[in-house]
Amino acid sequence: MMILATFFPDLETEEFSVILEFFKSLADGIDILGLYLAITYLFSGRGEVRFFAAGYGFAIGHAIGTFLVPFLTVARATAFHPKYIQYAMEANLDLVYYLAFAAIIWLQSRHDISSKNRTIVFLSLALCGLKSFFYGLVLN
Repeated sequence: MMILATFFPDLETEEFSVILEFFKSLADGIDILGLYLAITYLFSGRGEVRFFAAGYGFAIGHAIGTFLVPFLTVARATAFHPKYIQYAMEANLDLVYYLAFAAIIWLQSRHDISSKNRTIVFLSLALCGLKSFFYGLVLN
């Protein structure tokens, strides 16, 4: 978040800039590096448990950082808005995304997969790393 806030200004226009969004999504490479380091060095045990623990931790951290403050400050009002149900559904989808993302990173670090499957895993990793870019393309 600090890299995004420092190097990529928030433009006040509603116009979609492909190049700016592409570079913003490249900053998500830090998430890839962080998940890889967490899976490889932080957790011990079987690989299946390590990627689950790292993915779940990243999903919880993302949910707290994104949805907790708006939910606690505004959702406790007497008039509940349906957008908070949408926030809850987004948090659940992010949980599935980060678990799949951690599984793909774990598969990329394995040495016993074939080169054909390694190519598929690498393309999946690239798509996951550029998720926000593709999401912005679809919305605009």
